[in-house]
Amino acid sequence: MTPELETLDQLLGGDLSLAIVRQLYSDDEAFKRGVWLFSLAVTFAF
Repeated sequence: MTPELETLDQLLGGDLSLAIVRQLYSDDEAFKRGVWLFSLAVTFAF
């Protein structure tokens, strides 16, 4: 897992892993875009 995804996984908490979040998306590409947008939002929120 990349450092970015590991960080997001930790932010989401132990019970909601990225594997579970992935199931909310239609495919891997949509998931990657969603995670990227989330990480961008988190970056600029601080």
